Amino acid sequence: MMDLRYYFEHSNLFNFAVMILLFVWVAKKAKLGDAMRGAVANIADTIEKSEHEKRAANKALKAAQKALSAVEGEAKSLMANAKLQAKTFTQKILAQTKEKIALFESVVKKAVTAEERVISARLTKLAAQKSVELAHAEILAALKKNPKLHEEFIKESIKQL
Repeated sequence: MMDLRYYFEHSNLFNFAVMILLFVWVAKKAKLGDAMRGAVANIADTIEKSEHEKRAANKALKAAQKALSAVEGEAKSLMANAKLQAKTFTQKILAQTKEKIALFESVVKKAVTAEERVISARLTKLAAQKSVELAHAEILAALKKNPKLHEEFIKESIKQL
């Protein structure tokens, strides 16, 4: 028995048992069990809160994804509408351009026709003037060659009066 007593006094087992008893006594005095239960409860609350926040975040994510898909659809719709408007606008501009070209061609044709008439009138007037001048010159030349024609012309004029 002495060996056993010596063994417990000098071994680490005895020190370990004393240390455990000391820890148990300090834990009871310091109420570590209650503190541990409080810490465990606090950790459990934190886990529950984070689970709740995770579910809320997942809901928000799904809502954001749904909104994003709606935005993508709306963007496609807006793009299609913009293309249609651009096509309509282009067709309208082309039609207006064709109308203006036709109007311009009509105005140019009228201007050319009017200018042709003016030129034709000028040419007719010039030709008539030249014809009168030529006839006058020929009559004067004929009268100079034949003075009797002058007398006949005077007689004929008096007769007609």
